[in-house]
Amino acid sequence: MILADTMLTGVIDEEYVDVDRKHRGSALNYDLYDYTEGCILIQRRHTTCTKYGNSPQKDYFLLVRKGGDIAIVPAPHKMAIARAAKLDPPIGHIISKITGCNEAKEVLGKFAN
Repeated sequence: MILADTMLTGVIDEEYVDVDRKHRGSALNYDLYDYTEGCILIQRRHTTCTKYGNSPQKDYFLLVRKGGDIAIVPAPHKMAIARAAKLDPPIGHIISKITGCNEAKEVLGKFAN
């Protein structure tokens, strides 16, 4: 799986929870939002916990496999991703909608530097 390979190679940080008994600390996790062949759309959620409450920060990324390497591309249209995910679209629909591409190699060519 692309996400597991990306974490194992150190390209993205591994998931963790570091919270004490008073619920202070931080946590990091990833959610899979959509996928196509060779490309996945993930949400990276980093939450900071304080005595005043939790403060999540959400970012969206495309992980694109190019040969043996994996490229990270910041996903455009953050609000469109959140709205589309609530509608339970068919597989590959969100990636196609936000990028205008149908294949992973098109996504990499369009957005990677």
